[in-house]
Amino acid sequence: MTCDEAMTLIAVLADGELPTTEVARLEHHLSECGPCRAAQAAEGWMLSLLAAGALSEAPPDSLRQRIRQRIADLVGDTPRERRRRFLRALLPAAFGGALVALVALALVVHLHRDSTIESPVLVDALAGHRQYTDVTVPHLDVRGDARRVERWIRERLGLAVRLPPRAARGETAVGARVATMAGDRAAQVLYASDGRQISLFVARKPALPLPEEGEHIIDGAEVYVAGRGASHLGWWQDGVYLYVAVSAEGETDLLGLAALCLKSQRAPEDAPMSGAEADRGPGPAIDRRSLGRESRSGIVPVIVA
Repeated sequence: MTCDEAMTLIAVLADGELPTTEVARLEHHLSECGPCRAAQAAEGWMLSLLAAGALSEAPPDSLRQRIRQRIADLVGDTPRERRRRFLRALLPAAFGGALVALVALALVVHLHRDSTIESPVLVDALAGHRQYTDVTVPHLDVRGDARRVERWIRERLGLAVRLPPRAARGETAVGARVATMAGDRAAQVLYASDGRQISLFVARKPALPLPEEGEHIIDGAEVYVAGRGASHLGWWQDGVYLYVAVSAEGETDLLGLAALCLKSQRAPEDAPMSGAEADRGPGPAIDRRSLGRESRSGIVPVIVA
């Protein structure tokens, strides 16, 4: 695969329209081509920032004139073709450091606003969860219980994670699909029961730190929660992995799921957690760290094995 072809496929992948066979070819090329990986990361960051409204500042008149002229030059191009031109322009910049400057400039704008709302990782997780809940029959790449989903995640994404069979209030794992957070691939595991729906995103730890608000300590791990509109988000890191949970049910459910995930991931390989163990609770107590950041609900569960 040439870099020019990769630029086209990166844009198609960002739109969620790339066939599985082409995804495999693109991933092989990206594994060997640093400039194309940088271009893909820039594409992911830009889309996330645009979705979050982080680049909504009013531009100067001179910029408006240049944009109008550029639009006139590109009349007839499709949006995807224009994005491919943009990615092509980034390719040589990846060698000279200009791409780093571009990302740094985006981060300055990004961090100038509310950190949680504008975090590309959390923005993408929230959008992915809403995409799942807004349709009657969501698309899943794999259907089945937690064990089958674990195997699929390991084979498809190379992530050796262990999942609880059920969430805090008995929602069962029903399947998973490939998602994207800040330009990086992630697994979106879906838990559902009695109309309650929880998305659990799992990915490798990002290079940039995530916001730290609504902090709780669960079995020695820092778990953060925040509410955004009708949804709540919880995120934590365990080893080399990042977890982001999204639900409309409240932060108490997310803290319970975090405790279950931590217990599952740290359990011995030859002692998988059964459904009965999940029913009894995640084991470790959940304590609030006294940092003056009260949670929205004011309720912190204490779960004892």
